[in-house]
Amino acid sequence: MKVLFERSFLSDIKCISNKSTLRKLSEIIVLLKSVNIMTEIPNLKKLKGHPCAYRIKLGNYRLGLFLETDTMILVRLQHRKDIYKKFP
Repeated sequence: MKVLFERSFLSDIKCISNKSTLRKLSEIIVLLKSVNIMTEIPNLKKLKGHPCAYRIKLGNYRLGLFLETDTMILVRLQHRKDIYKKFP
């Protein structure tokens, strides 16, 4: 699949100082690029109220993304208490 990054996602990464979360994030990005079927992605859940919004758990952080035809757009990476205020 093709993976795109929003500007908000890139600015969220700069604010994270937790090394294990950043390591998990890099593993997830590599996995997203190589996956063909959505069911192969661990901790992926579709969000209610939006037709193409998903989230992936990364410890106490959540990765918010949109899925369009053969393209994943990574939008936000926030702490679990803040992500749903800003995404979708």
